[in-house]
Amino acid sequence: MVSPRPYDEGLSVQHVTFAVEAGERATALIVQSRGAAGRRPVVIYLHGTGSSKDRSMARLKEFAKRGFVAVGLDGRFHGERIPAGATGDPYSDAIVAAFRTGQGHPFLYDTVWDVMRLIDYLQTRDDVDAARIGLTGMSKGGMETYLIAAVDPRIAAAAPKHGVQGFRWGLEHGAWDSRAWSIRPAVEGAAALSGQQIGAGFMRTF
Repeated sequence: MVSPRPYDEGLSVQHVTFAVEAGERATALIVQSRGAAGRRPVVIYLHGTGSSKDRSMARLKEFAKRGFVAVGLDGRFHGERIPAGATGDPYSDAIVAAFRTGQGHPFLYDTVWDVMRLIDYLQTRDDVDAARIGLTGMSKGGMETYLIAAVDPRIAAAAPKHGVQGFRWGLEHGAWDSRAWSIRPAVEGAAALSGQQIGAGFMRTF
């Protein structure tokens, strides 16, 4: 479903929702120069932990003003994809639930899947050059950028920002905490659930 949003600065904004799996819809913003014609390159921008597509609007506008079709996507449990009535930290709660049940992959991988479905959608649009779809992201979005580019050959260019993370190296060299504390409530919740102390041993399992 595509619906326009009023905007100025010579830009048009569309709010898009699309199915990614049974019972799950993703939400995106598509920003581009008003009146632009023909098929144009795309930049997909992925936000960091705790942010959203709407809070990424400044970056989307910058890409659009440079001639790109700029696309921002809400990661799962972020922005419009926070479940109705949710309280506290739904993203961390979902990570703890996945740790407990083994169901779902809210940390990185479900959003990777959603971007692959987003590309399916973008390929149907007559304003998109499907051979020139690029991807970038900040922090959580940077890690997702690496993963998506590794598994989906339709990504022509990838530029992760602040997403470099060698998890095994971090565990082996006592440097796991920088990533762990970006999702601290989830780490602490999972550790409490398992009755383990937070350290490299627990983080390897987590």
